[in-house]
Amino acid sequence: MPWLTPHDIEVAFNEATNAEPELGTVTSLDNSSWLIELASGDDILAEWVTSPPRLVFTTALGRLEPEHELLAYKLALTYNAQGHHNGTLRLGRDHEDGDLLLMADMYPTDSAVSGLAQELMRLEASRVLWEAALQGIRHSEPDEPSGIDAAGLRI
Repeated sequence: MPWLTPHDIEVAFNEATNAEPELGTVTSLDNSSWLIELASGDDILAEWVTSPPRLVFTTALGRLEPEHELLAYKLALTYNAQGHHNGTLRLGRDHEDGDLLLMADMYPTDSAVSGLAQELMRLEASRVLWEAALQGIRHSEPDEPSGIDAAGLRI
């Protein structure tokens, strides 16, 4: 049965957390949003959106240093351009605090309730991979312009 009410969604979340203990606990924030506190200590925000009807999952990947933002945004745009390979996974930026966000949509279908735990675990696995990739960007040295040495002279 597809999700019809916030209560149906809450029941589905309870079933998902029982099936996958790594998902931790689910707290209802209001009638259309829930906070999933993962056993790892990370959080996933789930929001019910009505047009089109779906759950939108969002998890923060962290804020980037200004010198690494451009590279990370290029990587995010490249990833988003490959949407036909990534399903509903996409990257965005929180305009309020500057965090890079990983988001996914889940549409209500007959199999959605049984696939909820799997979808949340897939989002968590993607979050871990993206954090590792961004950690690599954070630890990389900014590239020098090619053909110019540190004093600004052509090589």
